[in-house]
Amino acid sequence: MVIMFKIVPYLLDNMLIADFLNIKSEERIDALLNNNKPYDSNDLKDLKVNHDGLITYDDYLNFPNITSYTLCLPTNAIDSTYWLERELYKYKDNNKISLKVRLDPILKNPRPIVYKMTVFGEQLNWKKLSEIKERKIASFIDDSNYRKTDLCWEKIDNELHFKCEELPLYDEIELRGSRYFHAIYDVNNEYITHCDGSTKIYSQKDFLSRNDISLWDKNSKNYGKYVKIFQADGQINTDNFTKIISSYYVWNRDITNYFEKMKVEKN
Repeated sequence: MVIMFKIVPYLLDNMLIADFLNIKSEERIDALLNNNKPYDSNDLKDLKVNHDGLITYDDYLNFPNITSYTLCLPTNAIDSTYWLERELYKYKDNNKISLKVRLDPILKNPRPIVYKMTVFGEQLNWKKLSEIKERKIASFIDDSNYRKTDLCWEKIDNELHFKCEELPLYDEIELRGSRYFHAIYDVNNEYITHCDGSTKIYSQKDFLSRNDISLWDKNSKNYGKYVKIFQADGQINTDNFTKIISSYYVWNRDITNYFEKMKVEKN
């Protein structure tokens, strides 16, 4: 068990942070869909950005004038990347893992308070999971907020491909996207070779179409726009992988329970 401490803003100009975030969330969605923020800033001149809008993790830590920028939020919660950042930071000196991240287009220089959160990191039964013959799927509805989360494992040759998406509610789609995650597990070598987290932004029409089908439906990829938040490639052991995905899906109790407590069925 790891105890982590977080510094987050709570007031800005006499405005409650929830109201501030809703205003900025609309601006963030628009920026992610329609422009190049914050990379068009003079502060970030000469920063190398790839076709997915990602920069190297080394640049994220060391590029001049970048310290006031932060990792792009996948939701409209201002601390939704805090625990993920702590996991990614562990790999800053690991030459077997290549890390890339996206800068938030809006948020800069947040002001702080302190609180704590507990994060676990147990392993699934990867051996049994590696033996699946058919697609393994699950779908959850969160009792506290009614958001739906779909996940899917699929065996392709000697790789296990994983997809997961936590959909926003219909009345949230102008404020936040979904939290989408993709990973590839090398069955022979028993480690993750790739994982990435995105926010998937929906129009009203696309959201209704996506909500009517499952994540494992091949047409689900046709709805919404993927905006990648981070990407990791290399040799990631399964214990560290569960910590990364649990941190990415912080507050999603179904994913937390699935990756940290549930075991794959023996049969």
